[in-house]
Amino acid sequence: MSLPIQLTRDSERIRDRMSQIALIYPPGTDPRSPRLALPSLAAYLRREGIRTLLVDADLESLLGLLRPESLSRAVTALHRRAALPKGSKSELHRLLLLSEHLPQAVPEALSVLQTPAHFYNPYELADARSVILDALDLLSAACPRPVHYGIEPLRYEVDGADATRFADLARITADREANLFADYWETELFPALEQTSWDLIGISIATRFQLVPGLMLARRLRERGHFVVIGGAVLPRFAEALMRLPELFEIFADGVVIGDGETALVEIILQLGGSRDFGRVPNYLYNEGGRVRATRPHVEDLATLPTPDFTGLPLDHYFSAVRVLPLLIGRGCYHSQCKFCEIPHNNRTSSRPYRSRPPGMVVADVLHLADTFDCRHFVIGDEAVRPEIMERIADGLAAAGRDDLRFAAYARFERGFTQPVCHKLAKMGLRRVLLGLESGSQRMLDHMCKGTHATDAGPILRSFLDAGIGILVFAMIGLPEETEECARETFAFFERSTDIFERWGNDFDIRPMELQVCTTYMKEAAGLGLQIPPELLAGEFVVGVGQHWENTRGMSRSRILQLFDEGTTRLEEMYSRFLHCWPSPLWPVWDEWGLLYADHYRDRPFPFRASLPEDGEGEVGLRWSPAIAVAKNGDSVVASSRQSTLTLRPATYSAFAQAGFGPPEVLLARLAGGAERAGKLADSIRTMIRVLVRDGLLQIVPYHDGNAASPDVRLREDSLGGKDR
Repeated sequence: MSLPIQLTRDSERIRDRMSQIALIYPPGTDPRSPRLALPSLAAYLRREGIRTLLVDADLESLLGLLRPESLSRAVTALHRRAALPKGSKSELHRLLLLSEHLPQAVPEALSVLQTPAHFYNPYELADARSVILDALDLLSAACPRPVHYGIEPLRYEVDGADATRFADLARITADREANLFADYWETELFPALEQTSWDLIGISIATRFQLVPGLMLARRLRERGHFVVIGGAVLPRFAEALMRLPELFEIFADGVVIGDGETALVEIILQLGGSRDFGRVPNYLYNEGGRVRATRPHVEDLATLPTPDFTGLPLDHYFSAVRVLPLLIGRGCYHSQCKFCEIPHNNRTSSRPYRSRPPGMVVADVLHLADTFDCRHFVIGDEAVRPEIMERIADGLAAAGRDDLRFAAYARFERGFTQPVCHKLAKMGLRRVLLGLESGSQRMLDHMCKGTHATDAGPILRSFLDAGIGILVFAMIGLPEETEECARETFAFFERSTDIFERWGNDFDIRPMELQVCTTYMKEAAGLGLQIPPELLAGEFVVGVGQHWENTRGMSRSRILQLFDEGTTRLEEMYSRFLHCWPSPLWPVWDEWGLLYADHYRDRPFPFRASLPEDGEGEVGLRWSPAIAVAKNGDSVVASSRQSTLTLRPATYSAFAQAGFGPPEVLLARLAGGAERAGKLADSIRTMIRVLVRDGLLQIVPYHDGNAASPDVRLREDSLGGKDR
């Protein structure tokens, strides 16, 4: 191939110019670890002689907002604005109750996330997470424009604006008062960037939740005179719409990279220093004379790319007590047939749905990253890993004598995950695997072209568990043409798998199906009898319609939701008899945190629980969560978490607060007001405790954890409202 020679010549020209690029990841995700796109580009650009700065504006903008002085200003603004009627039940009133201590609580919460001794206590972790989410709600509520910014769930929304429509995006991105990050960007981010003269600033918009803040950032940088290029996974899926929007290139960016960006960015640098013939840049959209031009496609050979380079990222500041790095074996999906999935349609620049890096190079990547960045934990970000490829990587790491590395990965229910293979992967360090069951019905698996067999799921999961590898299983109901009988087969799978999911660290996630635009199901919608309100598809940047569609050849929307509530309630009751209840509030499900918990507690007992133990199973304590808001409301006490509001008598509140430690029968007697009443009320009290723990109001503390008394929560004479539980 002539490509490496050409790159060498280009590199000489680039080095002569001292070319410089800044790559920015904008706000809109949950910064538990760095993302892979920018370090992958940086490694390639640096190899070609381009000075490359990496800026994680997602993490740094969020940390800027969470500073005590920023929160104090938000508290002042919120109190000045708030004029709620007596007895209001609004979330704003809850924030007002919390506001006086949030500026001091947030630094402590961030410390919990980054300190192992606290991070591995799930109650402390949940409390810290709640404090940060409350702080973001406070900042959003204090914003001059109605803005909703959060990291759980991910969102950045501006009231009165539809982020799927270009006209609304053009309007709200020009409104400084709709930009929560404006002060931080103008006082810190922009001045830091402008200490250097950059040839190009690239912005990677990887998720739809980054679209609004990402375009806000791109617009402001372009207004400040920078040459701005946007890449990432979001805008490329709207390439056809972009061809009709020359205005986007006038407002937000000089160009958009569609697909692989390594060669494209090098060529842009060359053109900026030469003839500026951007038609020579591959995978590129740009405005020429009022018309949007699209250039030739180009697909990178993954075997020629260097190991990602995370140099320059603030690796010690992410929301995780232990460093975790992302890793990629291939781009795309090796199956690439599922009708509900966007991946086959997002990978349109390549004739091959999946391109993988040779296993030996993956091993070299892991070893280099582990030693260079002092990292032992990796999340493999492929849509699904092949068992045979994972075996070869395991063999390579074993040959290198490395048994200290730990991994999480996504996988399909492939028969290649046999017991011997799973044991080999466990020895390699695989600690958690996330699998898409999707449905317990073979009819629906065939309907969606999943290419797996429902009867294989149980044996494969048991192979992973026998090897000590934790699992998280995804499933959904309400697919096109799905019948109630098929949906019940999905719930039945989890009902008969108690031996799998009763173990700590193993979990499942069942949801009603959401319909995405770039999927085969959407393309076949008319033939499947799907009814979709046309106004939901009117915008230029529609990613999906969620659950706002009707299934005329299967269950109706109302029946789907009814069956979902029935099924999940049944599963919650069923799993409550084990150490945890489903959904468990104690075991983190997110990739990085799930991996760390699976590794930390693999050879340790997990002493935390979400339900009272049975009699004779040891002592525990009860306490109200430190993260809740508590207020007096007349003759009642109102306790409010992010999930629930509880109104109860002061004596009941005090009984829980003063229950202290003891065997379960002693605690039940204290709460019931005597052993005789405890015998009659035991079941109802146990159920109440389980619900309060699930809703983030109450905590069950291990005996060795010390004092279980409730924190000193000041009861305020106030009206918070709430439903008596």
